[in-house]
Amino acid sequence: MRDSKKYELAVWSDVYFQFPSSDYVVNPAEREVYGFLSESKREIDISIFERKNTSRPIIIIECKNYNRKLHIKDIETFIGMRDDIKPTEKAILCCPEGFSKHAQTRANSSNIISLGSSLSS
Repeated sequence: MRDSKKYELAVWSDVYFQFPSSDYVVNPAEREVYGFLSESKREIDISIFERKNTSRPIIIIECKNYNRKLHIKDIETFIGMRDDIKPTEKAILCCPEGFSKHAQTRANSSNIISLGSSLSS
């Protein structure tokens, strides 16, 4: 298994138990979600849906298992995907190395939750 897949599964396992299975569906590993702006399917590492409405995710999580901090360009690429998919509540970007100062500022200004080394790696 690729290191990036291991990281995705580790993040998924951290997230999975925080959502009761009676109310939510937590999908691991690259589920395709419809993009409203691109009118195409987009691949998301982890998506969380309410059981009563599985047409649109409430939370999307993208995992970047890079050996460097994420840069502004990484954040802006994720913003484009988030804006295309339009999750109803949150967009989360994870990287075990964390985020550069300016990338963190950009994420914060765009309501993106950024998670670093506190997650499983």
